[in-house]
Amino acid sequence: MQERGDYMAIIKIKNINDNLDNVINYARNGEKTEHGILVTSVNCTAKNTYNDMMLVKKSFHKETGRLGYHIIQSFEGKEVSPAIANEIGEQLVEELFGDKYQAIICTHTNKFNVHNHIILNSVSFIDGKKYHNSNADIALLKRKSDELCADYDLSVLETPRARKTTQTYEKRIAKYNRNNEEMQKIKADIDEAIQINNTLGDFEKYLEARGYYFFQDKRYYTIESPYFSRHIKLERAFGDNYSRYSIEDRIYDENKYMNNRVTISMKYAGQKFNGPKIDKIRLKFSPFYRYYVHLLYKLGKLPYKNQYELKSPEYYKQKQESLNIMEEFSFIAKHHINSTEDLKIYELWFENELEYKKGVREELYAKLKKVSTPNEKLSIKNEIEFLTYKIKHDTNELKVCRRLMKRHKVVKKDIEKSKAIEKTVISINNKSNEIIK
Repeated sequence: MQERGDYMAIIKIKNINDNLDNVINYARNGEKTEHGILVTSVNCTAKNTYNDMMLVKKSFHKETGRLGYHIIQSFEGKEVSPAIANEIGEQLVEELFGDKYQAIICTHTNKFNVHNHIILNSVSFIDGKKYHNSNADIALLKRKSDELCADYDLSVLETPRARKTTQTYEKRIAKYNRNNEEMQKIKADIDEAIQINNTLGDFEKYLEARGYYFFQDKRYYTIESPYFSRHIKLERAFGDNYSRYSIEDRIYDENKYMNNRVTISMKYAGQKFNGPKIDKIRLKFSPFYRYYVHLLYKLGKLPYKNQYELKSPEYYKQKQESLNIMEEFSFIAKHHINSTEDLKIYELWFENELEYKKGVREELYAKLKKVSTPNEKLSIKNEIEFLTYKIKHDTNELKVCRRLMKRHKVVKKDIEKSKAIEKTVISINNKSNEIIK
């Protein structure tokens, strides 16, 4: 057994050289997993895990040798609920092994501390390669477990031994990042994207078209690559030169910008993408789709670089005006608007709704600071997120309502002007007729 670290959760790893089915049955024991409620699986079925794993082994003729790995993830006492513990275990497997390996996650509640039993197949269902569990892999597993615990506000022990162990892990991970072929490919892709593109937006789109996915993180650049599903913080993996701010500085480097300036010769240049449409949702959740997009790029089916189509300022103004008119027509139809009085009623109603919802949200923010359990925090965060969505919706509706009122006044003035002009024209015609007579 290999124990890795003093942090919570504690990670232990055993090699499974025989009796894989017995280990799976022990982990899946109904008396310990609340009758199977706390059993989840990744890339295989929870009921037929052993058969699914053996089918992969037979397909690649690798039925002997090391059959799998037994990972035990133990949490501090009853600090975490069984459901959250199982969720953490599943996320751990998805992020580290979800692109190539099968696993079952079983949360046991029969002892004082809640703990996960994770059984990992040693053979990849993608290419038949075996997982070898190196020191760097163990370090990555431990660090990801600690990151997930931190995300759920679980305790982390700070002791001299823990700090020393962490330093050892970080050295192993740094060495892995320097020597691993896939990590070097990722680094080369990022360097190329920085050199070719002139804006952060182009930099991200350039890599997305090659199978990368960017997470919305203001502090770091965190990505998933077409090579594996593990989340990679660029600064942590490749050093300070790959922090968000350093990448931005390198992209906007004055000398490089002057050399590449020909790409965007006007302020109003719209991007024109000539390749197949990329599904960003699937790019986020499917490692297979990321690899498919990467292959499209390698085969030349995706454009090497974003093309630009020159647009005038009037084009964008007209485009926005068209969108505004569509929103206004939709508002009129949805709320059955028949007069300006109806608009005034809805304006007042949305103002009151916004004031009330913002007040409720402030109360929830205050409540969030006082609660301590992860479940309560998660529940309140979900309420805040839903309220924020409703506030944004009502704010937009109020803007459309006020825009309609303003447009009505303008149209009314135009009608009055046209009527005055019409009267003037009629009067002049009448006078001309009288002079002729």
